[in-house]
Amino acid sequence: MYMGLWSRCWDGSRPHLTNCSRRLSLEPAIGIPMTHETMSESTLPIEPQIFTRKSLKLVSWNVEGLNSPIKRKKVLQYLKKLDPDIIFLQETHWTSPNQSLRAPWIGFQTSSVHTQKSRGTTILLHKRLPYSDLLEINDPEGRYTFLALTVGQEPLQLLNIYAPNSPNLTFFKSLLPLLHLHDSSHRIVGGDFNEVPDPILDRAPSRTMARGRAQHTGPTFLRSHFDLDDVWRSHHPTGRDFTFYSDPHKSFSRLDLFLVSS
Repeated sequence: MYMGLWSRCWDGSRPHLTNCSRRLSLEPAIGIPMTHETMSESTLPIEPQIFTRKSLKLVSWNVEGLNSPIKRKKVLQYLKKLDPDIIFLQETHWTSPNQSLRAPWIGFQTSSVHTQKSRGTTILLHKRLPYSDLLEINDPEGRYTFLALTVGQEPLQLLNIYAPNSPNLTFFKSLLPLLHLHDSSHRIVGGDFNEVPDPILDRAPSRTMARGRAQHTGPTFLRSHFDLDDVWRSHHPTGRDFTFYSDPHKSFSRLDLFLVSS
């Protein structure tokens, strides 16, 4: 098992990196040698968050719009290079369920869309993934995509979310019926949570007076309700790494997460 960690450089805005080299570091969790991969792009969104559990590799990426053909091509090229089994995308900005990504390696995809060019979530499955018994539910507000499926012989629930910008526990409570639809010991909730699990460790500058409110955040609510682990935090109990930079607030935050069954 290993986790992929992204070293980031910032140009002061979230949507794009400008003349910025990025290195994917596969940090060994159980004796896997470290490898490095370097590339430079000026038109890709901020890097996806990635982890591997046993032989199942997942990627979550806020792509901030996929309506440009050039951008779709670059995103697909990058995803092919990462070679994941399951992909969570947020903010596709698609307005029609007929919009999709097309590549020979994609075996299945399902998306939520919104009437305006905002929001939108997509789950992609690689064609090599041995899945069956699909149940798909897409939010008409473009906030989540849910899949219940069987991978091999194991039941699995996938929930890809793009949470509202303001802390909103009501949204996370509305997800409970989805995750109760089928009994499954394997749940994966990922995406852009738009709030941090821990206001001290997961934000810089830290909000030193806010830790007492951490138990009321959306990520903490889902973790406690379904006994889920924050994958990155489990491997880095006191580490600090961030997925979003706010230029108006001059702050870094870890908003993009994977929560998985413990």
